[in-house]
Amino acid sequence: MNDGIDGVKRILASKPLPAVALVMACLMSGVPPALAEEDGGFAIVEAQPSLRDGQLRLSLTLDFQFTDKVSEAVRNGIPVTLEVKVKVERPQQYWWPEEVAAMRQRYQLRYHALAQQYLVRNINSGAQSHFVDVHQALASIGQIRDLVLLKEADLADLDSYRLRIRSRLDIGALPVPLRLWAYLDPGWYLRSDWYEQSLTGLK
Repeated sequence: MNDGIDGVKRILASKPLPAVALVMACLMSGVPPALAEEDGGFAIVEAQPSLRDGQLRLSLTLDFQFTDKVSEAVRNGIPVTLEVKVKVERPQQYWWPEEVAAMRQRYQLRYHALAQQYLVRNINSGAQSHFVDVHQALASIGQIRDLVLLKEADLADLDSYRLRIRSRLDIGALPVPLRLWAYLDPGWYLRSDWYEQSLTGLK
């Protein structure tokens, strides 16, 4: 049987069944339980925008620290998806900022017990890499280089734009049997704060 399904069964077997009313209330409200207690596992360490070959590019250094529950799930063969969202915005004085561009870089991480390796798949490009250690796998995901955001010609005045960046674990991409539990468990709510950086002075 699939390692991921077996992993879900092992994790769910150890948890008591919550009341259906509680489950539905949490999911419909859209508010994660005890989120503040678990937030801060992911961080944007550094963002380096640049202009090259007529394109606005971005290199990122990210830090991913799993909770024990997520680490256990990965070791049991559960695939997890990490997402990095990047926005290019133009702030406006009396209104919401204008969103000029937005993109998501998505990576799936899973452990193959037979090979004893961690597989990282770039969902956007399909590229795959293998690692013997989960920390090496996460460090690899955390080094994003030369991500093309926009053509320079699409930006009228660089000084009037900013970048906003956030990383998160995508609970919605978990296998269905585990997803419901994860929405109720603060140990799964891993995301960084929004990181902002102006493009002022970029040459």
